Amino acid sequence: DFEGCGPGLLLNHMRVLAAHRPRPPESLPPTFVLWGTQDPGVSLAAHAELAMRCNAPVMPVGSAGHMPYLEQPSATLDWIRTAVRWSDLG
Repeated sequence: DFEGCGPGLLLNHMRVLAAHRPRPPESLPPTFVLWGTQDPGVSLAAHAELAMRCNAPVMPVGSAGHMPYLEQPSATLDWIRTAVRWSDLG
């Protein structure tokens, strides 16, 4: 509640975020990158770069934009099930 807490709270959050220096984990959990094929804001190239950094596949979700899990939940769930079968989690 910004109005109730005032701008000091926002300023404090911004300072904490600015000081945060995340370290990469020693090993990544099984990962996949969902790509809404109609995403207007994040290109396929950006998704592919993220996937390469995570050693993960890119999984396209047709007729979806930036939030395929909301726009195409069934297709997203199909990809999650596929990823679980491919990993040691299934």
